[in-house]
Amino acid sequence: IEEEECCYTLSNAGYIKRLPVDTYRSQRRGGRGISGQTLKDEDYIKNLFIASTHDYLLFFTNLGRVHRRKGYLIPEAGRTAKGTNIVNILPLENGERVLLFAHHHAVMDIYRQELHAFSPAFITGRESGAQKEEAAARFMQGRTNLCCVSLRAASGLNLQRASCVVFGELDWSPAVHSQAEDRAHRIGQRDSLLCYYLVSPQGSDADIQEALGLKVSQFLGLMGERAPTPDLMQSDADYARRYVEKLLSREV
Repeated sequence: IEEEECCYTLSNAGYIKRLPVDTYRSQRRGGRGISGQTLKDEDYIKNLFIASTHDYLLFFTNLGRVHRRKGYLIPEAGRTAKGTNIVNILPLENGERVLLFAHHHAVMDIYRQELHAFSPAFITGRESGAQKEEAAARFMQGRTNLCCVSLRAASGLNLQRASCVVFGELDWSPAVHSQAEDRAHRIGQRDSLLCYYLVSPQGSDADIQEALGLKVSQFLGLMGERAPTPDLMQSDADYARRYVEKLLSREV
């Protein structure tokens, strides 16, 4: 594919196209110009930029995902054509398939009450084996897009239909979060996975988050591929000391 500079336009309604830059010409003051993209009355050009057909174009969605396409994959269209709707170019979806993790049964009860309208499935450790299998099947078969799972009851589950993982509560062990994320990283998972850790300014969330960072840092220092530098080891030791001092000061 020949490389050339192109003008890319994206309208507010999602119509995108590319044109060789030599389609347009420079003009002096008082020139009439030429007509451009034909759009509906309520639509307008939202983005216009110049890039090569060999450049990568990045598209960021309002769900926090990013898609990458080579410039030449954007269809070329005539000067007055409105272009191709972007939903025909990118794998955009209307909603996420969410795994919502928590630890305490009381929190799960709140989810059950507040998220009732979404008809979520629940795997909390209080269900029988048959009920657990039915909850997982509801999510995997698309009968619900929300599955609430206990951090300590997710062992052995295959929930790779998920596109998003949310931790409504944190655990003191980084390995627990990794194992929970792995429920969605199974055979058949083709999409990227978004993971959100919800941290409240009140309560113990901030302390747990800090402890998790400390544990991960120590683990990488012991098991990482590269030996930590003396400066990094000293920094980690200072961090650990400050963290313990902060905890002890609260007990006084």
